Amino acid sequence: RFMGLYMRKGYFTRIFLILSVFSFLMTIGYVDTTDARRRRGRPRRAKIINEKKLFERLGGIKVVGEVVDEWMRLSIGDDRLAGKVSGLASDPKSFKGFRSSVSDQLCELTDGPCRANNSGATWASKKFELDEIQYFSLSENLFKAMKKMEIPEREINETMARWGDLKSELILEKGNT
Repeated sequence: RFMGLYMRKGYFTRIFLILSVFSFLMTIGYVDTTDARRRRGRPRRAKIINEKKLFERLGGIKVVGEVVDEWMRLSIGDDRLAGKVSGLASDPKSFKGFRSSVSDQLCELTDGPCRANNSGATWASKKFELDEIQYFSLSENLFKAMKKMEIPEREINETMARWGDLKSELILEKGNT
């Protein structure tokens, strides 16, 4: 008699359908879109007790400035970025402003006391309309500049990971220019 209740035609089909609808509705609440993540801003990192900020571990504003100078030097000499930064090299006033802006952005990216004036990454992408190749060129040049300044591997990796978080803001998609 007990098994007869479950042997009715369509019983398991109905249970399966109900569970499928229930699981679908539950997953909708947990789906996180790219736009939602972008609106939340930079992801918060777990703070390790008694550890200095990345900015301090890099060496402070002096080292960040030296890294930016080397980064700009490498980027100006890079053929892949020639069309984007050649105008900066010829105009000292705009180069000085750009260098200051990039320095503030890197300082802010590494949790330093600086604050970028005009939402950093968005400013750079609007001004230079970076594509993926140019973004990777800038990334490579940043890595080379940090290696040349003999920054420890851990700090380089952490800085590059944070730089990678900005990729979606720096690269303009085709048709959004």
